[in-house]
Amino acid sequence: TIEGENMRFAINQILLWLENGYCREIEFKQNKINVITGDSGTGKSAIIDIIDYCFFSSTTELPEEMINENVKWYGINFDINDKTFTLARSKFFTVKKLSKEYYFSGIGDIPDLPNHNISEKECKAALEKEFSIDKNVVIPYSGKKLTAGNKISLRYFLMFNTQSEEIITSKKVFFDKQNDEKYREALERIFDIA
Repeated sequence: TIEGENMRFAINQILLWLENGYCREIEFKQNKINVITGDSGTGKSAIIDIIDYCFFSSTTELPEEMINENVKWYGINFDINDKTFTLARSKFFTVKKLSKEYYFSGIGDIPDLPNHNISEKECKAALEKEFSIDKNVVIPYSGKKLTAGNKISLRYFLMFNTQSEEIITSKKVFFDKQNDEKYREALERIFDIA
């Protein structure tokens, strides 16, 4: 959960609409630390990858075997600023060819099976409004990967919502995605905004 003067973000559920017609729901408790445990190979590390995939990732580490081959749609039900939303993205074709099909509900409706009802651009615009991101919220100074004056991506704020196993065991890094130069640069540029 992210809370601030003007912003509150919390994930309620991760939803997996499976090929067999079943919808698997993984519930999260608000204002609590949600710890995911289980045996090796049960999909714990895929949770963060599912969140990342739904929130417009251009790459994925979700495994084809066991997960993507059995899923039709990946989804998240979440709250921002006392509003509930559902965002879903259809399964990817290959790790190099990700889906551009999104389902979005601005009132949090969870369908029996999502259908493509919004473009990625329109969906980002709707969520950026809730994150208070507009054309004036820009990268303050350039780096190797980021250019001053470009609009800040809402994806950068997701670094404040999860801690993967690598981060929990690290003595030097406190935020995910710090092995990606773009996110390393983004963190220092958005920290004060966040």
